[in-house]
Amino acid sequence: MRLYKKAAAYGMVLILIGHFFLLKPVYHLDENRPQSRGGILDYPPFLLEAILRSEDKRFFSHHGVDWWARLSAMATNLQKGRIVRGASTISEQVVRIQNKRPRTFLTKWLETIEASLLEAQFSKSQILGFYLEQVPYGGEAKGVKEAAHYYFSRSLETLSFEEMLALAVLLRSPSKLYQRDQRPRLLLAMKRLCDELKKASCMEIPQAKLSFRRAKTPRFPFHLEGEWRRQRPDESLWQLRNQSLLDESLQAFAQKIMDQQLKSLETHQVSNGGLLVLDTKTKAIKAWVVAGELGLGRDAAYLDPIRLRRQPGSTLKPFLYSLALDQGHSPLQTIDDQETLDSIGSGIHQVENYSHIHYGPLVLRDALANSLNAPAVRLAQKVGLLPFYNLLQELGLESLAKAPSHYGVGLALGVGEVTLFELTRAYAAFASGWFQSLSFFKDERTRRRVPLSLKRRSRQIISDILSDPKARRLEFGDPSGLSFEEAMAVKTGTSSDYRDAWLFAYNDAYTIGIWFGNLTGDPMEKVTGSMLAPVVWGLQKHLFGHSRTQPFLPSAELSWLSYCQQGADIKTPTPSCLPRSELATTWPRRREKNPRLVFPKTHMSFALDPRKTPDQQAIEFKLEQVPPGAQIQWYVNDELVYEGPEKAYAWPLRSGNFQVYAYLQHSQKAPWQSPLVSFSVRGNP
Repeated sequence: MRLYKKAAAYGMVLILIGHFFLLKPVYHLDENRPQSRGGILDYPPFLLEAILRSEDKRFFSHHGVDWWARLSAMATNLQKGRIVRGASTISEQVVRIQNKRPRTFLTKWLETIEASLLEAQFSKSQILGFYLEQVPYGGEAKGVKEAAHYYFSRSLETLSFEEMLALAVLLRSPSKLYQRDQRPRLLLAMKRLCDELKKASCMEIPQAKLSFRRAKTPRFPFHLEGEWRRQRPDESLWQLRNQSLLDESLQAFAQKIMDQQLKSLETHQVSNGGLLVLDTKTKAIKAWVVAGELGLGRDAAYLDPIRLRRQPGSTLKPFLYSLALDQGHSPLQTIDDQETLDSIGSGIHQVENYSHIHYGPLVLRDALANSLNAPAVRLAQKVGLLPFYNLLQELGLESLAKAPSHYGVGLALGVGEVTLFELTRAYAAFASGWFQSLSFFKDERTRRRVPLSLKRRSRQIISDILSDPKARRLEFGDPSGLSFEEAMAVKTGTSSDYRDAWLFAYNDAYTIGIWFGNLTGDPMEKVTGSMLAPVVWGLQKHLFGHSRTQPFLPSAELSWLSYCQQGADIKTPTPSCLPRSELATTWPRRREKNPRLVFPKTHMSFALDPRKTPDQQAIEFKLEQVPPGAQIQWYVNDELVYEGPEKAYAWPLRSGNFQVYAYLQHSQKAPWQSPLVSFSVRGNP
């Protein structure tokens, strides 16, 4: 008893200090949260009376603290020898909802102070209204209306008296009282509450068989649920799940497909994947899939591959080519595909195609369809870096936040980092013709649609090129690899060292974005974007069923034959001018891969180590794709330094400026000479 007297005395002192010296806390009970139009009048009178009787029967007469209930609780706790009652008023519970604190003796008295201040700031109806909408009900339900759906799968106004009593009693300990083995205890508490209310309508409670029909709530990845919570922190997870625009069956199916594809690639050192499916017209998110290992370190489990910034590879090229068409370039305009040097990011690099093959003069259509790198760099120089950068910003690639000069024309090849979320949204904007923020929930307000500056004709031409599987045969080989039953434009991308593999597929109905890689940033074992096509094959039947989408170029004026009428600048015949039915027999075969010099690269600079003797220092000249039986000669400054069958030669270092090339001779093939490569060595000889 002496302890409780001291506690009461200290409590009164704290209350006085709080009233006169502490800063008054500011509560926002009516802002930034969903509000019902009628407030507490929206709730059945019987339910209101039951909740007030159960939780705070003197709510309308006290000023934040019910001292009679507090003293009664103290007496009960002393009698039982443990804390069995807390006697918190509704006002104190509101304080607890808004300020999450550990449950200690001190925080109990802090809640007492703040409850008094709360009642000085707001009316009783405002406090009660907030409580009814925000009180936690166990599981994932928040608020009385939500609890009615959560426990009984019905709206509040359709509940019986017994069910309303159950909601009032469940507030005491929802997670425990809901359990089946606690059902007699729940019914007994309902009977006692009914006796206190003295309502004839619930006198049969002891014989009632209360039936819970708990609503089924869809399960989504915790990454997505975290995204929802960031957007709407005041709503419960249960409510967010039920407001979601995600297609539950599609989500489950897509998860299965992604897991299967990841398993099929596990020998290629790939651990993670992400998938986003959007409604192209409405920009609603229909599937958000995270696949792969999550236990990769302290923070890896919380990294969402859909929101992770990664290098986009070749996936930005369609936007560049569309801008070029807008500026007056023709899809049949010739452009040269030759190995070139250019400033990529912060250095000078050799620009090569994925296959290391260069095709010489070809048309823009073929360059885009086959995702050739050197033509893309040349086109970026013609189009202009600033217009291209501005277009990417218009498409919502917000991660490219540095100045255009930081990226250079390498922006066309994937210099910089973007997210799967941003890129999929950009492709959906490109397909529909307008940019719009993505929507997660059914009740979201109308979002502003911003028309793209790109012309519709340019977007259609680019989409038609990307939807023609035969157009990409130069680099991708067999067209069936990226061929789909639906009319879908497809673009793949692979970042340097195989760290990221991307695939985007879109039409007028859906936009699909896929990424595979490692959350650790480790490279994969030669996984490319085209290897993700099975995911789209699996999804398209689920998405489209028996329906068929329209081709991207239905009108005659946008046909390939009309392209040829514009192609006056083409000097040689091209398969692009032939109907698609004839492409299979007229398309040129893939060129045989030539040998290539892989090291050193032009303009490299080396330094002698003064701690070592010259004969201990060397660099390795290296060739790839050398035919069997070939004899190799290495020349440095036109002096023969090696002759033999080996593809690599360790050349002893010495200071100076040098030029190196390789010469190959083969009994059954024509001689071949590599390009001349210049490099320098600094230091004493």
